[in-house]
Amino acid sequence: MVTKLLRGEPTTVLFAAPADHDAGDIVVVGNVPFIAINRGKSGQPAAFAAGGGCYQMPASEVSGDEPTPGMAAYVDSDLVGDVTQGGKHLGYCVSVNGDTCVIYHQPNGTAV
Repeated sequence: MVTKLLRGEPTTVLFAAPADHDAGDIVVVGNVPFIAINRGKSGQPAAFAAGGGCYQMPASEVSGDEPTPGMAAYVDSDLVGDVTQGGKHLGYCVSVNGDTCVIYHQPNGTAV
């Protein structure tokens, strides 16, 4: 899934990437979904957004529920929505416009 930073100043962290990734990819470490700042290779230091900022991403249907403004958003593989199991807390849905949504990236380290 590719995300696009729309506004804000994310808090960034640097750590060894767990897998190859492109800019905008969501990379889950433990229960925390980080967003890749730029392209990186597995095992190499890379910059990731740890929280903050509003991101545009696909509004994928997960477990029968699409994101709606104000709801907590979870990521499960390449899907964002209100998942019932296996999802990692990504942040909160700000808006939905057709097949895209805006998520405020504020992971809290929980999973459902």
